[in-house]
Amino acid sequence: MPLKFTKDCRVAPLLLLFLGGLELPGRNEKANEVLITIQDVRVGPPADVELKFRGPDEGFIPSCGTAKNGMRLLCTAATQLEVRTRDGWRLVRLRRTFGILGAIPLSQAEINQISSGREMSFIYRFSRRFFEVDPGQELRVQLQVWHDKKGIASGQGGLKIISPPFKCPEMRVSE
Repeated sequence: MPLKFTKDCRVAPLLLLFLGGLELPGRNEKANEVLITIQDVRVGPPADVELKFRGPDEGFIPSCGTAKNGMRLLCTAATQLEVRTRDGWRLVRLRRTFGILGAIPLSQAEINQISSGREMSFIYRFSRRFFEVDPGQELRVQLQVWHDKKGIASGQGGLKIISPPFKCPEMRVSE
């Protein structure tokens, strides 16, 4: 079955549009969805959010390094951090007091293939040093996933999927 992606997909936080074939509770038909779950939120510094992905068909996610525990780190250039406001979800503002947030180009990223029906976990790492967020605020991670390796280097054509919300952990701004 060929994969079909939309460029700016807005989806529900827990079950996200993606590939094809997951059985949904309470429904008889199959839906084109991938499950993304928050496994853990740890404060280092910085904060690490462990995300687990599972989809019925193949997909590709770039990673840019590994954490001390050996888990793959999601690339900054393929992610965005969002915060819940009174007006809904919005991108988190960057602080300008502690430096500039950089990113490894996606053309230099390690490409991770999620095979059909398999799970893969990643770490999303962030610090209040760079993001204007406060402890206790609801956050979520927006991530791009590609149906082939070719689109990753350009950063174009990825499907945007969104994690479930999580609380910003306690940590100093300098961390």
